[in-house]
Amino acid sequence: MEGALDGGLDIAHSDKRFAGFKKDKKQLGAEIHRKIRKYIYEGHVADYMKSIADEESKKYQSHFSEYIKKNIAADDMEALYKKVHATICAYPTMAKSTKEPPKTHKMHDELHTKVQLKFPCFLLLQEFCRFVLLGCKCMPLASPYG
Repeated sequence: MEGALDGGLDIAHSDKRFAGFKKDKKQLGAEIHRKIRKYIYEGHVADYMKSIADEESKKYQSHFSEYIKKNIAADDMEALYKKVHATICAYPTMAKSTKEPPKTHKMHDELHTKVQLKFPCFLLLQEFCRFVLLGCKCMPLASPYG
């Protein structure tokens, strides 16, 4: 909820909905808010980037290759996400994608053998045997080929 509100969505809410709300004090705990804020602005990712940058160079290169290409360092993460949030709030309408739609692939529900394609009655016989062996009480009466 808090991430949605920080992102600029207008949602009717109460402070009771947030993590860290104290019923007895009837207030939101500030320490929890700081922790949540860290996750909203990718502070946990920045911490991870810093921890593996020194220890495991290859792992850092593979995990954060796109960040490296765009010259985004661990210390720049919070500023970057603040900028992203501000941009989303400034232009809340969704822009149309310029990507091409994905190519459709032929999906085959069943793979038929040559015998099944040549003799459609073989499919009915096969289905009848399956129902008899499994002990089902009902059997479909329609042929898969019409």
